Amino acid sequence: MADHGLTGQLISCHLLEAGGPPLEALSRADARAIAQAVAKLTPVDISETTIIADGKPLKLTVLRPAGAKGVLSGFMFFHGGG
Repeated sequence: MADHGLTGQLISCHLLEAGGPPLEALSRADARAIAQAVAKLTPVDISETTIIADGKPLKLTVLRPAGAKGVLSGFMFFHGGG
């Protein structure tokens, strides 16, 4: 399943915190290599669901720490398209 940019957004935040360049400043190959390495280190459970918003279906991809139970705080990422 594609990561829909979520992994990239999280990696970009970590790179900036560590004093590195923003993810979008890297070459496509370098950014993809970093994303793949981090994804291997951060196991998650991924599920998809659809809700109705303004009368239209909206597909949601939900990532949770692997094996997490109960209510967790949330982070929402909205991609502008294009």
